[in-house]
Amino acid sequence: MATPSVLTVPSMYGDGILYSGPTAYGNQLITNGNFQTDTDWTKGAGVTISNGNANFINAPDVALYQNIGTQSGFVRVEFNITEYTSGTLNVYSGGNQSVGTINVVGNKIGRYTAKVDRNGGNNNIIFGSSDNFTGSITNVSVKEITQGSDFDFTRATTGTRINEEGYIEDVPYNLAFYSEDISQWDNFRVGVQLSNIISPLNSTSVYLLEDGAQTDNHYRKLDYATLDPNNTYTQSFFVKKKDNGIYPVLRTSGIGGDSWVTFNWDTETLVQGSQITSSKVEKLNAGWYRISMVFSGLASTGFIIGMSNDPNDDLPTYTGNFNRFYAWGCQIVKGDKIKNYLPTTDRKNLPRLNYPVYGGCPSLLLEPQRTNSIPHSTDFSNAAWTKNEVTVTANSIISPEGITNASLIKESSANSLHWLGDAVSVTSGTSYSASVYAKKKERSVFQWTLSTNFLNASFANYDLDKGVVSATGGAVTAQIIAMPNDWYRCIITFTATSTNTGTPLLSLQDSPTAARGAAYQGDGSSGLYLYGAQFEAGSYATSLIHTSGSTETRNQDVAVNAGLGTTNTFNSSEGVLYAEIQALADDNTERRITISNSSNTAELITIEYDTPSNTLHAFLYNGSFQAEFTYVTDITQLAKVAFKYKENDFAFWVNGVQVDSDNNGSVFANNTLNILKFENSTSSNKPFYGNVKAVAVYKTALADTELANLTSYNNHDLFIPYRSRMQMISADQELQCTEHDITRFL
Repeated sequence: MATPSVLTVPSMYGDGILYSGPTAYGNQLITNGNFQTDTDWTKGAGVTISNGNANFINAPDVALYQNIGTQSGFVRVEFNITEYTSGTLNVYSGGNQSVGTINVVGNKIGRYTAKVDRNGGNNNIIFGSSDNFTGSITNVSVKEITQGSDFDFTRATTGTRINEEGYIEDVPYNLAFYSEDISQWDNFRVGVQLSNIISPLNSTSVYLLEDGAQTDNHYRKLDYATLDPNNTYTQSFFVKKKDNGIYPVLRTSGIGGDSWVTFNWDTETLVQGSQITSSKVEKLNAGWYRISMVFSGLASTGFIIGMSNDPNDDLPTYTGNFNRFYAWGCQIVKGDKIKNYLPTTDRKNLPRLNYPVYGGCPSLLLEPQRTNSIPHSTDFSNAAWTKNEVTVTANSIISPEGITNASLIKESSANSLHWLGDAVSVTSGTSYSASVYAKKKERSVFQWTLSTNFLNASFANYDLDKGVVSATGGAVTAQIIAMPNDWYRCIITFTATSTNTGTPLLSLQDSPTAARGAAYQGDGSSGLYLYGAQFEAGSYATSLIHTSGSTETRNQDVAVNAGLGTTNTFNSSEGVLYAEIQALADDNTERRITISNSSNTAELITIEYDTPSNTLHAFLYNGSFQAEFTYVTDITQLAKVAFKYKENDFAFWVNGVQVDSDNNGSVFANNTLNILKFENSTSSNKPFYGNVKAVAVYKTALADTELANLTSYNNHDLFIPYRSRMQMISADQELQCTEHDITRFL
């Protein structure tokens, strides 16, 4: 089988990157990128070239540029900032030296990379500044991206996923911001300098910390994501010795007290403060150590890397002596277990790899924007939850997160209703989904009881013994989803009949067939466990959105622009678009994956979910429909779908079977197609929401045998040869995926 020109599978995944296969580049477009001579570049005010550098003093917006000719897609621009004084250096692509979109924000020493859009015939790569950059650069490289450029992925908020162990996990699970870029952290008398040594995981960006000469305490600090004082957390970082007489300190901030651990290089031992539950040091190769500490019950707000001249103290006041050590890889995670290190910057744009609850390969999870209107999603003991004849004990059992933060809800001895609830607002005619995770104890029946302000006489019972919805009332739909360790997600969906405020109730019941809000005789000791309540506008429930004191919004997942930059990535006259996909719900909306021309919506190839209900739709449109296929199936089940296109030779394959074909129709002129998107061609509508296990584009119209194999169950050897798979991926930790058999790194 031919190798695909674009391929994205969940194994090819990084911090803010969704890889789309081996990226190929054209020839070097820059002349004299190492500035060995004062030639080939046009210089603006305050710019000189000398000693292998371009030097800027108060650079204007157009400070230095070079004409690289005309390209129709993307180029990769790379350069080093070798000296930095002030301001920000930007990279632009401009026609006639006009300043366009900022592609890089350079504000410290280091290596920078940008993917720059060249569509529209721009000729110049421009370096400039809007705030008087002063510094030096060298080693400028510009190459055209000729194949397989990576998807752009954005969400701009955190999210959750099901990890490979079947537990709910934050994405990213590292709650620290700028985990490697310590220069971004607040400076309290500690200088930092980017070093040239390699981290424990074979990457760069290791900083050398120095205590200077001031008399005071010495540390760097950066806030992290909001922590729940009711939970347990593990904080860690990597350190390496440089000078004698100085010791690294790991500390939390914002709480005072003894929330610290100090590492003694000489004895390879730790001293910890009294507010730390436990601490650990792990000795690694090349002189590196990983230091970690566990704490709970602390309203901590930030990560501190400190320097101490006393191995038995955390942040003493002393006079610095320009002593140094290396630091890298800061992390804080939920729970009392240290996790594999995951790098972060602003923690906003990390694709989510969602695993099946009971094992198997992950899918890229793409969801719409949703808001959880319940302010305390896991802390049912909070006073915001109204309680009626129940008591709540927080942190009673391991939750679906894999940590001890689920609540025990225990009934009173009254003959009454036994419930807790929190008020939310609804709008008439809008669909809503309420969900919570429940686990049986002495009681095994949970009930969602909806307010009559929302919908009259509406409820759903969930039998936690049998794992079924045992009764419903009113115009609702209900669903129960099994999770590990006898947990179930209990979901009720309805359309509000009035605009109002009300309180959906989380109720205990003594019978699977209990009526809505039925009273029963409690025994004062029986109960069940709850975790992760969510109330969201939408016709189906989405992944859990954590809240801790206020409502929270998770933005929509957006993955676009694979292959943009060259028509060589695609074959406009023949090929195959393949997708292994699963809808989040059958909600009668269009959700598309397309190949198109980035400047013309009238030329596209599409695989989509469509109306009417449970419809897979595929077509080639070139001013009119040249081939169009519709197949009805349960779209909430995983499907392997391929659309073949060639002049007078079209076919649609689903799960190993050709479901339709057409031998009459035209394709596109050469060099027409140049972009693959998870939405409708050039407009940002009809975004694809669902689980995506793989998307591939082939530049030839595959034979029937190949299409049958590609869309059948065991297709994992057909995407790319093993050696090519290995060449695609570089990261720090290896895991295996049984279905696709593609080495996955996180």
